[in-house]
Amino acid sequence: MKANSFLTIVFFLTTCLLNAQTLDDALRLTNESIEGNAQFVGTAGSMGAIGGNVSAIYSNPAGLAVFDKGLVEFSLAGYSYKSNSEYLEQQTNVRRLKNSIPNFGVVAKIYENEEKPISRVNLAFSINRTNTFDRKVIFNKDESPTSITEDMLDEYLFGSPSKNYSDLAWSTYIIDTNQFGDYVTPFDFFDENGVNIRQFGEEQTRKIIHDGYKRKISFSLGTEFYKKILLGISFNIDKLHFKSETIHTELGNSNTIYDFNKLEYIEEYEISGEGGSASIGILIKPIKGLSFGGAFHTPTFYNLYDKVDYTLNSSFNTPDANDNYEYSATETDEYSYYYISPAKLTANLGFIFKNIGFINIDYDKKFVNKTEYIDNNDSEYISEVNQLIGENYKSTSTIRVGGELRFGPIAIRGGYAISDNPYLNSGTSFSPYKTSVSTGIGVKGKHLYFDMSYLFNKYKVENSYYLYTTNNGTQYNDKVLSDISGTYSEKSSSLVFTLGYKF
Repeated sequence: MKANSFLTIVFFLTTCLLNAQTLDDALRLTNESIEGNAQFVGTAGSMGAIGGNVSAIYSNPAGLAVFDKGLVEFSLAGYSYKSNSEYLEQQTNVRRLKNSIPNFGVVAKIYENEEKPISRVNLAFSINRTNTFDRKVIFNKDESPTSITEDMLDEYLFGSPSKNYSDLAWSTYIIDTNQFGDYVTPFDFFDENGVNIRQFGEEQTRKIIHDGYKRKISFSLGTEFYKKILLGISFNIDKLHFKSETIHTELGNSNTIYDFNKLEYIEEYEISGEGGSASIGILIKPIKGLSFGGAFHTPTFYNLYDKVDYTLNSSFNTPDANDNYEYSATETDEYSYYYISPAKLTANLGFIFKNIGFINIDYDKKFVNKTEYIDNNDSEYISEVNQLIGENYKSTSTIRVGGELRFGPIAIRGGYAISDNPYLNSGTSFSPYKTSVSTGIGVKGKHLYFDMSYLFNKYKVENSYYLYTTNNGTQYNDKVLSDISGTYSEKSSSLVFTLGYKF
């Protein structure tokens, strides 16, 4: 199943213009992944009804009241991302490795008295990563039948509300005038009759590199009543940092292209900021071995700052009158605005088998189509983007199933999660978008415990990626291409280690 290619084109075009407050970012900044301590990840993030886990407090804060001891824990993770792309019938595979600190937490038991209506009160402080933005995709063509300079020239001559590089191209001689007074690119050649004959064949590469994270710093309270009803609340400071670097490179071919040596167009885009949110949850334990409940997670209100740098570098084989071979030009834009990520509802169901293990099912409903941008100027552009969010996205569902088997001090874990496609055109019913499979093992002693887990994520869609447009079209294998694009698929995995001490 392919993601809507038209949407992808709109995303990229809009990003070229403003690189802030876009339809694409609305989804990217809303997304969450299964991250946290190793026990939580080992069950595919399915511990909401079980509780007694620092990272599971994020799913349902009522689970904080399950802890019968205080603890402190710390986690380390290794992250692997792999993409497989195809561009003009040429494939490229890329892998990226990264380390992170997905979790740190402290739990303190404040009060416990089984004979009182309030039988237990716990407090917790935790730092939990909720998404990793790391990604790397490369599109490559050894002898390209087209060039981004076509798009640069069209934008310079005719204008475009979604492009930003024509002035850079003029400053670096990617766009120039010839002896006939025509505006040309390094790929334009004219015969004796003044007829333009464009010659390509350069090596073309497009790299997209993403870095960053979403993180919650949480202060939580969990209370148990009559050992049957558990209530919890969390107040969160939400941190967000996203960085994107898009590098488009074209290397000249001396056999077909005179004088041109290299072109490098770079877009560096960074979003940073923080916000606040809260969540409240309840768990009910009517009989031994059964736990069920739910939680409400408020929208997160972010104050964000964007910075975008556009750079174009060029080099030629023949120097100009000042003996220059290389040229460079840069533009910078900055923005500040508010971003509201959507609310989420969570339902939890767990079955606990004393001294044997547990099985847990979690269900999330997130209202992605309610994501919203706000700026101080109430601009028409922001209103249009917010309208597009409602028209192109829908509320999404995520189902997580996980369990644990105990053999004395050793625990074996496994889990599975599946997420819904957020695009409205995928249908109103559940449409698989991403699946996750996990496994893990843990060992606990009287005070110390150690957990390890592995999580594998696979996306069910093949993504389309738009590079640029050629208004005159490009002839390639009996086809005329106007929108130059590629496709890619992606997979990711993580290995998590957690060390903790109970007191």
